[in-house]
Amino acid sequence: SSQLNESADHLRTVLIAGNIAIAFLIVAVVIIVLTSSLKPLGVVVSTIDGIATGNADLSQRLRTMENNEIGQVVSGFNRFIAKIQDIIVKIKGSKDNLVAVDADLAAAIEDTESSITEILANIDSVKTHITKQNVSVQGTASAVTQIASNGHSACILVLDCFLKNFLCSISLK
Repeated sequence: SSQLNESADHLRTVLIAGNIAIAFLIVAVVIIVLTSSLKPLGVVVSTIDGIATGNADLSQRLRTMENNEIGQVVSGFNRFIAKIQDIIVKIKGSKDNLVAVDADLAAAIEDTESSITEILANIDSVKTHITKQNVSVQGTASAVTQIASNGHSACILVLDCFLKNFLCSISLK
């Protein structure tokens, strides 16, 4: 009976020691598995932080090393960054086009402004000529009215001058 108790105590000690060893082994395996599983996630996080800060280099991509959920997240992130990069390239192209259109529009506005200035100068010139012609026409109308009011004597005087000048010009030839 004493030997049986000793054997039972020894077996209990061995089982406790074995269970403790197995528990340590399980904890070690869990730590190793978790560390190896979470390490790629840490790489993903640090790479995303690198893209998000600094120059925001959208040409940078994450490396897909695993074929699991983390690999799927990495692939989705890479596709998302590629789309954002494409959108930025298109926006830059649109900006360049808008700058070119702005330059063309500014030149067209300048040409239009010059043309309007020239047209306004021409209108002022025509107005001045019309005003001078109006004064001349009014003077002629006044002279004709005066001649008409003086009657026939003025007409005879004008005809006499005309004939004398005509005869002088004939005799000079």
